[in-house]
Amino acid sequence: MGMADQKYSVQTINKYEEVLWYDDLGCLIEYMETDAWIKYGGDEAKAWVGDCETGEWIEVEKAWYRYGDHTPMGYGYGALKNKADSTYDFKTVVERIHNGITMREEFIKQKKMDMHH
Repeated sequence: MGMADQKYSVQTINKYEEVLWYDDLGCLIEYMETDAWIKYGGDEAKAWVGDCETGEWIEVEKAWYRYGDHTPMGYGYGALKNKADSTYDFKTVVERIHNGITMREEFIKQKKMDMHH
């Protein structure tokens, strides 16, 4: 599967210098909770996210995130290089996703409707 949109994609390089790609910031955050993340050195990984307006790569932890974007996997967080009104830092976005504050439910509902038409 190819990357859906660089403006929302994430790339990581783990301690073994393996590159992993994610369609959506939420996919990275979900993967960070797995044993595989730990096994392959996630705690030492470097990560970049595409700026949702320019596509420029930004370090994941230095980006600011707005909520409400229609992202490839429906989590709804778009990265920005500069802080703006109603943006969140990475730690806050991780907490929000863990608390279920995403657009996934609507995204999945829409995908199911699209399949039936």
